[in-house]
Amino acid sequence: RSVGINYDLAPVVDLDINPKNHVIHGLGRSFGKDPKTVAKYASIFIDAMHRYGILTSLKHFPGHGSSVGDTHKGFVDVTNLWQPQELEPYHKLKNQADSVMVAHVFNRKLDGQYPASLSRKTVEGMLRKRLGFDGVVITDDLQMGAISQKYSLAQTMQLAINAGDDILLFGNQLDPRKTVSTKKLVQTVETLLKKGKITPARINHSYHRIQKLKEKLQ
Repeated sequence: RSVGINYDLAPVVDLDINPKNHVIHGLGRSFGKDPKTVAKYASIFIDAMHRYGILTSLKHFPGHGSSVGDTHKGFVDVTNLWQPQELEPYHKLKNQADSVMVAHVFNRKLDGQYPASLSRKTVEGMLRKRLGFDGVVITDDLQMGAISQKYSLAQTMQLAINAGDDILLFGNQLDPRKTVSTKKLVQTVETLLKKGKITPARINHSYHRIQKLKEKLQ
């Protein structure tokens, strides 16, 4: 906080359940295989961050620990690998978490058309209605290969907003040749509004959630 950081996109609550997983298991990013253990240590992490006035985000919903591929590099299908127990940390921590980051993993059992971050069935259906989370939802970096290789900027933003995501993350650090300006992003939203692809009401819902989150920093 002393250097200006007030929002940490952590903790990772993915389960370490696939030894072939390079992005979670391979990098030692999980607290363990047991969802109760993962939730326990994630809770301690969140409390410590809150003690110093730093907001947090559970990730990567609905679970990246069972995957084999890396969504930074391209399409990742977890349909036959994902396990329901991967939701348990989110259920246990939903009232403690400041926000939830949604992954770009594809699971046809949850949505046969879109990856989680662009899926209304996953964000609104599973995370909000089924699990009861009403806080801020943030996407994983939308410039990652799983998204950027398949969708245009306008398509990405339209799908993410309509899915129920509140914060659309563009890291501008994966490929210096493909950076996108804030001005371009705002213009894209304005164009989508003018064309009726997204609604002002949908934007306002996210605005109020984000403002409520920011109030925690005061």
